[in-house]
Amino acid sequence: MKVPFPHLVAKSLYLFVQFAFRQLVGKRLNTEQRYIEYICHVLRQFLAGDVTQLLINLPGRHLKTFICSVCLPAFLLGKHPTLRFLVVAYDEDIAEDIVRQIRELMSSRFYQMVFKTRISPDHSRKADFKVVGGGRVRAAPVRSVTGKGGDIIIFDDPHNVHDWNNEFKKQKVIEAFGTLMTRRDGGGDSQVLVVAHRIAEDDLSAHILERGDFELIRLPLFAAKAMDFEIGDDVWHLSKGEALRQDVFPPKEIEKLRTEHLGSPFWLHFQQGLGPKEDQLDIDVRHFPFFRGEHRGIPVVLSVDPTSKTASSSRNVIHVYAVDGHSYILLQAFAEACKSKRLFLKVKYLAERYNASLILVEETGRGGDLIEQLEAEVNAKVEGIIPRGSKFARLRKFIPLIRAQRVRIKQGRDAVEEAIDEIVNFPNAEYNDHVDALTNFLERASRFAKEPLPVFRRRSTGVIGSSLGRAWRQAKPEARGTGAAFGSVPGYVESRGDAGEPGPGSPSPYQAPAEPQFIISGFPGGPIVKRIQ
Repeated sequence: MKVPFPHLVAKSLYLFVQFAFRQLVGKRLNTEQRYIEYICHVLRQFLAGDVTQLLINLPGRHLKTFICSVCLPAFLLGKHPTLRFLVVAYDEDIAEDIVRQIRELMSSRFYQMVFKTRISPDHSRKADFKVVGGGRVRAAPVRSVTGKGGDIIIFDDPHNVHDWNNEFKKQKVIEAFGTLMTRRDGGGDSQVLVVAHRIAEDDLSAHILERGDFELIRLPLFAAKAMDFEIGDDVWHLSKGEALRQDVFPPKEIEKLRTEHLGSPFWLHFQQGLGPKEDQLDIDVRHFPFFRGEHRGIPVVLSVDPTSKTASSSRNVIHVYAVDGHSYILLQAFAEACKSKRLFLKVKYLAERYNASLILVEETGRGGDLIEQLEAEVNAKVEGIIPRGSKFARLRKFIPLIRAQRVRIKQGRDAVEEAIDEIVNFPNAEYNDHVDALTNFLERASRFAKEPLPVFRRRSTGVIGSSLGRAWRQAKPEARGTGAAFGSVPGYVESRGDAGEPGPGSPSPYQAPAEPQFIISGFPGGPIVKRIQ
């Protein structure tokens, strides 16, 4: 590849990106996509040191890694071969691939025509190489940043998009970022560039924005309204509805993405927070498919939203959910303007009927009193829930999960279908109490992997002899002498359901390990046998 004016390329990051793209990809860069020119213009201020901490939010498939994590280090090392770079990516494979691309670019004939900087032959590894002059490029996954640093640190999409609803993993990324901010080789003179697409309202970008000490550049997939951007003495205009990459994202493709995208919120993941958030409340009954299977043996959780003590006319709401792996089945719903005693008895009845492992109670209004009553008289564990943020924001957080059809409903339950009708019509429905019961449950469900469900323990209520007497006499002869035929008799603890399937309260991936329990068998007049399971 010929480089007509190498000295001009050495001075312009934008020209360098164009030649580097042709070198590594084998195609010409579409220079009509002016967002690339704009990003390079912003990075010029970063190169000059006028901006030392920069956050760039850009949707996927817009060359942000190529421009910021591959071309920028190579360009700067060409001008300043003593610089030390640390590139942080989500995992080791991505980190190593970024280093591979930088090495390939710096080893190319094109690069060596433009710059005199060379890679040191004495130190060149998969994720780490040095250059003649003392400079260095290292890459590391988010989980392994301890003890590392650099003059310039680049965070490149540190979140996995699938972790949009994983509080634990999101927090780990934020902690890694905090660690690196205290370990910069140049101290306050070091520079930090974070380039990422948004995945959640509490991701690393949100944390950085809350800090308030980073310059922010964010570009949407398409303009929700007309936007103007200064590029030196020129102005780049993006019309309403116009995409950054019109060749890749025409209107039909954008509409398809809006309809089919699952996971992180569309208005964040693609629009980077630019544009209306309300579009993510676009849900209807088709997003709550029927569950026609058997819920027996699946752990059950109750979510209770009591009324406030003063609002006697508002409704108390109860939802009964079965936790089936990563899906949740709404088995029953209750909504009634009733007194405290009626609510307590209804919660107790549903907890015992469905062998609930956990009862969630919104700890507002009458919630505190209800929690005390339930803890005294119900076997299931009781947890208080304090909602954070507005009802609208709490529901919007879980819209991608709902659109992925992970909340299902038990067929043939009128109260359940009425609850779903209220939720899909929020905020325009007459009531909105069911929204609280749903979001409180989903908030706790997001922590099931980290905070497992407790194992249900059925309370024994009778003596083995009196409990089994009549049932034993009516049983077939071949069943006598064993407790296997008497699983429904009060006082008898049975751990298996029909046909050997797990019965109610059986362990699941989200339940804590069961403690040893006694299995009692025998027959009237015979020995009582106890064994530990």
